[in-house]
Amino acid sequence: MGRLLMEGLAKLQAAHPDKIKDVRGVGLMIGLEPVGDARALAAALLERGLVTSPTVTNVIRLVPPLIIDESHVAQALGVIGDAIAA
Repeated sequence: MGRLLMEGLAKLQAAHPDKIKDVRGVGLMIGLEPVGDARALAAALLERGLVTSPTVTNVIRLVPPLIIDESHVAQALGVIGDAIAA
């Protein structure tokens, strides 16, 4: 699931290089570095029902439970895509 999530985030980064600076991580511990303040994107994600953990100002931690499946990954990628497109 970590590879699937990373691949999806990489596609979002390629589609929105002006919004996503970097995606990195290992397994299901993933860091999403948006362009600008990560807290603003984290708030937009929370409004859409996706709970994340922003670091000080520049990275959003995605640490889903290990029991997620493909439908959860797709749903999270949809929420992230919607939030960065807004």
